[in-house]
Amino acid sequence: MRGCRSNGGVKDTAGIGTEPITGMKFVIVMGGSFEMGDQFGEGRDDEQNNRKITIKPFRLGAIEVTQAQWLAVMSSNPSKFKGDQRPVEQVSWNDIQQFIMKLNTRSGKGFRLPTEAEWEYACREGGRKVRYCHGQDEARKPEINFNSNKPKSVASFAPNSLGLYDMSGNVWEWTCSKYSPHYDGSEERCAKKATYYSLRGGSWNDGPSQVRASVRNSYVAANSRSYSIGFRLAHDIELSEKLSKPEADPSRRKELVALKQKQESAGVWTESNTGMKFRRVPSGSFLMGSPSSEEDGDNDETPHTVRVGEFWLGATEVTQAQWQAVMGSNPSGFKGDDLPVERVSWNDIQEFIKKLSARSGKGFRLPTEAEWEYACREGGRKVRYCNGKDKASRLEINYGGSMPKPVASFAPNSLGLYDMSGNVYEWTCSEYKRNYRGSDQKCAASDRRYSLRGGSWPLGPGWVRATARLYDYPDGRGDSIGFRLAQDIKLTEKEGEATRRTKEEQKRQLAEDLAEYYEQAYADCSWSRGGAAEAVCIKNRIENLKEIEEIKGN
Repeated sequence: MRGCRSNGGVKDTAGIGTEPITGMKFVIVMGGSFEMGDQFGEGRDDEQNNRKITIKPFRLGAIEVTQAQWLAVMSSNPSKFKGDQRPVEQVSWNDIQQFIMKLNTRSGKGFRLPTEAEWEYACREGGRKVRYCHGQDEARKPEINFNSNKPKSVASFAPNSLGLYDMSGNVWEWTCSKYSPHYDGSEERCAKKATYYSLRGGSWNDGPSQVRASVRNSYVAANSRSYSIGFRLAHDIELSEKLSKPEADPSRRKELVALKQKQESAGVWTESNTGMKFRRVPSGSFLMGSPSSEEDGDNDETPHTVRVGEFWLGATEVTQAQWQAVMGSNPSGFKGDDLPVERVSWNDIQEFIKKLSARSGKGFRLPTEAEWEYACREGGRKVRYCNGKDKASRLEINYGGSMPKPVASFAPNSLGLYDMSGNVYEWTCSEYKRNYRGSDQKCAASDRRYSLRGGSWPLGPGWVRATARLYDYPDGRGDSIGFRLAQDIKLTEKEGEATRRTKEEQKRQLAEDLAEYYEQAYADCSWSRGGAAEAVCIKNRIENLKEIEEIKGN
């Protein structure tokens, strides 16, 4: 739960490095791609020309530079609101360059201010669509310092999921990027000399609209000072630290493993080669499928109880940029880096997974059909669409349209998963069987038909329901078919045994559910007494009983 911290300090956790002269703590920010700028249609003109930007991994100060840290380097404190743990203020951009020069000389490091793009990417927890830098869409005074009478001690509130404090509110923060009224690439680099530099984050004496993640301030010259302006430092990750080669330094490899564990505990982690974000889906049981009364339902949506173990699932459909980063080509019909990759067959995806897994050392896969529906339905809730709602709206789901939209164009469901209804159909790893027969709960290495889920951009609302099913052949391709990846969460021996017992119970329950379903459907064939109809009914009944016994035996 987010809220005020009682100790006002930064916890030493995985991914944190400490600069010994000042005690500044730095957080590793994993690289990735994101859309910079206002995501909610409420910002000023200089927030509106959104740009797709790729960020390299870097380190960023966990907190704003404090007065004690400034004093340790500069031997003076220019701040109006005195306090060792308060952010230093009344420092100009030019003053900060002197501070950086002295600290770099003493430490042998290459500290700098963050670029404006790096700042927003980190504030938004790796480019997520969030309104404020603490990962939420609402500003509350128990969580952000705004509309107050002075700066607070750094880390007075909870950090965002990257471990960064006070990026919304407290004091405006200088960046190293030249301010331009429209994004033109200057936000991605440091400018040695400019009249105006971009300031970000808002401050203690601003209202909630001024502490949003995308707000920009340019009305202060490089030599100006204010008691509402401070800064935090960044520095590049050195070659020996590169995420693509952690084996170069055993201590670095250990640090990265610990950082991933920290991210995982927060329920989200980022794959460093592609920037794909994964969300933790908790385990649970649910009634998969839909009742016969379901509007637009089909008879291949037989209700049955399923137990799903904990797993990771891609927050978005795999994009064309992510596919190209691994495969070196883009087969899609509708081109766009942030559009979902399409025209990829099940077989094509296995090659993608093989290459990405080899490069990353991870074991990626497609989700099973049961995992897919469970995640779409927010952990198995009784909802009609994957955004958690029972009515479809084209303002919230891409269906009945003319082409795919960029991933995450609409709000996610409560698990943080985007576009599971509509946009493009998504391949699963499960063999398609009309009455499931347990195939929905496992991956099939080689089969005639694989299940597709979620519906797509040209279809109507009935096709983008949470329980709607389709299939295609493993070599099939289409401009309305894409995918998202999954990954297992490793279990302890005890957890594995519990999972085995659960699966046994799940099979038993599935057999019971099917028996009940068929009992109702056929009613001992009493509705078709006599002639060929009764013979067909009895034959089908026998086949169904064989199916139930097969499930019990598997």
